[in-house]
Amino acid sequence: MTNVYESKPWLANYDADTPPNVDIEHVDALAMFRASLERDRTAPIIRYFDRTVSFAELDEMSDALAVALAKDGIGFADRVSFVLQNVPQFVIATVAVWKLGAVVVPVNPMYRDRELSTVLADSGAVAVICLESSAETVATASEGTEVRRVITTSERDFQSRGDERIFGSASRIRHDGFPDLLELIEAHRGQKPEKVDLSPEDLAYLPYTSGTTGPPKGSMNTHSNVVFAAQIYRDWLGLRPGGAMFAVAPLFHITGLIGHVAAPLLAGAPTILTCRFHPIVAAESISEHRATAIIGAITVFIAWTDSAAVSKESLSSLESVYSGGAPIPHAALEAFRSKFGHYIHNGYGLTETNSPAIVVPNS
Repeated sequence: MTNVYESKPWLANYDADTPPNVDIEHVDALAMFRASLERDRTAPIIRYFDRTVSFAELDEMSDALAVALAKDGIGFADRVSFVLQNVPQFVIATVAVWKLGAVVVPVNPMYRDRELSTVLADSGAVAVICLESSAETVATASEGTEVRRVITTSERDFQSRGDERIFGSASRIRHDGFPDLLELIEAHRGQKPEKVDLSPEDLAYLPYTSGTTGPPKGSMNTHSNVVFAAQIYRDWLGLRPGGAMFAVAPLFHITGLIGHVAAPLLAGAPTILTCRFHPIVAAESISEHRATAIIGAITVFIAWTDSAAVSKESLSSLESVYSGGAPIPHAALEAFRSKFGHYIHNGYGLTETNSPAIVVPNS
């Protein structure tokens, strides 16, 4: 009988920590989260500038938000759209939505009225969680759709530094009739939603494709899809407790949904968020929080290579460096390796494949 290395000779290139086969460890993404929670409730799951959120805090806040959403009639299989940047509220709301058996519909916060309206109408979203700065666009785009609740939040929450390179100098904008996410959490703190039974084939995410060859289409990503893909990221990038993932890809993108949300929830390692990408702020955050893994567009790595303000020491904690979404020019790879000492491993995937489809092993 041939062994797996004879039938799949490329596996000889894998290191000892990269499994030749992937067996799904959890029946759904919520069970995946709860396993990490039970393993260490005090472990960090989100780092956002000067604020750290633990698994226990995430569990409590997502419980409270789930109760608030349930009071609005949101339940199993309902679609809840997120119009958010890379902020802690994205992760909290994801777990809250899953606790109701509902489905996350992530949307690019740069979308204008028509683009957003198309996704809201096609997905059948009944609620939207958005940044305060997007509230007027969301209100306009929601007209004529099934949306019956809009909840706002601010990227300035969960931190106290107020770095103007990220947040600018503008103040918060509250909107009448739109409840604030953190106020909802505080109002329902200590309450728990009714338990739901999830199956591997229930939808977890409904992200929309880029629409390269036609209108964007919703990709029906199931809970088993999410768990499987999260295991790929964990095992191929070596993500583990004590490590950390730097979230450079947008969380609304499939790479962010899996690599920066699901994989850290599975691995019990924090995701490091900076709202939006700024090359120097990102490098400072990697250094401060000692990120060990990263996957992002090649333009990110080119920006660091070209910046005199980003030194080899800035990225010295990284152990796994991956890129996808576009071809990696050989010159860019060599320039990055020459400056920082890291090889950029490449990966290929689609929204429909839950991100990773073909990935170079981290050997």
